[in-house]
Amino acid sequence: MGKKAEIKVKVKKRKLKLKRILICLILLSIIVLSFFLIKKIPIKNIYIIGNNSLSDKEIIEISQISNYPSFIDTSKKDIIKKLEKNDYIKKVEVEKKFFNKIYIYVTENKIISIYNNKLLLENGKEVENIHNTYTVPILISNISNI
Repeated sequence: MGKKAEIKVKVKKRKLKLKRILICLILLSIIVLSFFLIKKIPIKNIYIIGNNSLSDKEIIEISQISNYPSFIDTSKKDIIKKLEKNDYIKKVEVEKKFFNKIYIYVTENKIISIYNNKLLLENGKEVENIHNTYTVPILISNISNI
């Protein structure tokens, strides 16, 4: 009993499973790269519906999407804010549809007449006659008192 028994403990070395780690890294990098590629996909088609006074090109330039920016980065609210600043436009609705299509539905203020060489809109604003519209009645009376 004088001697103590020595107990040997076997220590197993864990092997790194390089195949699994490598596969996980590859999958993760594919997911990250695909996200960045999807984010860079531009707008392919812009459809503008309901415009009479303003041309499609003018509406696209006002909304600042003439260079066809990224579909994901383009915000509907930004397009609506920019377009509603224009006096000719009364109401705007924007839909972003699948396959990078943007639909812009425009409701314009109607042109009532020409007054002092300016166009009088239905909301009472006077705007410059930049489109040389002369197919509306000419108002001769003074309406500044109304």
